Amino acid sequence: MPGMEEEDQEGQRGDSRDSYGEALFKAGVLNGFVASNNLHHVLQFQYSLDDTLPLSNYPKYTGYDTDMDKWEEFYKRYQLDPLKNFHYHSGDVPDFCYKNPADVTLSLDVIPTLNYFQYENHMQSLFACSSKYVIIYGSNFNAQTKAGKNHRRFTDWVDLYVQDRWRLVASLMHRYAHTSESDFYIFKNTKWEQDCGHALGTPGREEEAALTYKWWLP
Repeated sequence: MPGMEEEDQEGQRGDSRDSYGEALFKAGVLNGFVASNNLHHVLQFQYSLDDTLPLSNYPKYTGYDTDMDKWEEFYKRYQLDPLKNFHYHSGDVPDFCYKNPADVTLSLDVIPTLNYFQYENHMQSLFACSSKYVIIYGSNFNAQTKAGKNHRRFTDWVDLYVQDRWRLVASLMHRYAHTSESDFYIFKNTKWEQDCGHALGTPGREEEAALTYKWWLP
């Protein structure tokens, strides 16, 4: 029926617009956060699942992924971009993290795709490989879907394993609640915070920016 076909096509166009709109929103938040906090090195795990990379504007970017085919694909795609580097890794915490951590690590829509052991390694890598901030864009609740996704309340993991060194400083709900269950969660290294002379628990500019949406408003 022509009418149904037209509705299906319009729905697909709507889904496409929403998907691109969400990517713009995420990229705006991340680009703004990196710039406003003067962060120089961004490190991301499982970059092959991210739709914001073509929209990113980071001084230096390093990506790690456990998919060898995706590593080759992204390496070729961005080989002329000197600001981006891509690596394959086994899933364990990369050795360099302990010697030369990034300013901020990213996990964007990754956690529900991981099994238990992958999840543990992923969380350890995120917090071991950053000296200042960790940003997770994900669904912070426990549930398992029929499609095989494993949603996890990752703030419980933070409270259990790294609460003495990291604290949640901001969360930011996105604009596309009808297409995604993910929100932004920003964690800050408390040792770095103390070394900078910040009072623990006192809102800084990154918290204020999150609460007022200044990162991505035009």
